[in-house]
Amino acid sequence: MVIHWSDTLFLGFYRTAEVVGMYNVARPLAQYISYFLYSAAFIFLPVISFLYSKNEIDNMKKIYTSVTKWMFTATLPVFLILFLAPRFCLALLFGEGYLKASSALSLLSLGFFFHIFVGLNGTVLIAIGKQKFTTIDCAIAAIVNIILNFLLIPKYGLMGAAIATAVSFILSNILASIQVYLFSGIHPFKKHYLKPAILSIILSLIIFTAIVNVVARNHLIILHLGVMFLLITLLSILITKSVERNDIMIMQAIGSKVGINPSVIERKLKKFIQE
Repeated sequence: MVIHWSDTLFLGFYRTAEVVGMYNVARPLAQYISYFLYSAAFIFLPVISFLYSKNEIDNMKKIYTSVTKWMFTATLPVFLILFLAPRFCLALLFGEGYLKASSALSLLSLGFFFHIFVGLNGTVLIAIGKQKFTTIDCAIAAIVNIILNFLLIPKYGLMGAAIATAVSFILSNILASIQVYLFSGIHPFKKHYLKPAILSIILSLIIFTAIVNVVARNHLIILHLGVMFLLITLLSILITKSVERNDIMIMQAIGSKVGINPSVIERKLKKFIQE
């Protein structure tokens, strides 16, 4: 709350109401990236807490990596659209008058997406009884945000506020990830997460660069781009054979809810398993 309102208050003090309006369009739009993460946290916390109570650290590591990989997969298309095509998103949703917020939207998207990339670090700190470090990390981020707002907004306006917020979120997540690793040895950066993540980003950037002129002429193609980016991410997991048994269990659980035979899912994905 401090980070959110300090940006608005500093912008209102140093700039105009118009600039505040621009920022309050870019920030909520970028924050949509985090919604899947917050939803996953409700499911993840009791599972990881149970495993910690049984001292099953290895299973905690596997589930953490698996959950992070699927959060990345679900969120990457949204991030890429907001990061690569902010002008098109703003023009499509709010009109040409908000295009000045495009660079701020890209930066804010990067800041929020970093939390997805490193996973539910704060949730793990709570599960292992180190929640005081979450408070410390948030306090440090809030202080850094206020200082950066004071230094950057008078000179850079919207971009200054976006830089302050992005840096604050990235800093708090770096601190939390380091703490999670020191206390439990958990981190998501295994090859079956990094390989498809890197490949999907590279392929998505290549495709976007190739059709950027088409996107500029037709804003509605952004919706198709989102689907394309999602398919690329899913295919990257299969191409790099980065499917784990935990992933199959997740897919089976989802499949059973929608009426798909779990054995069919296992049979289809078995050849892509990364042991």
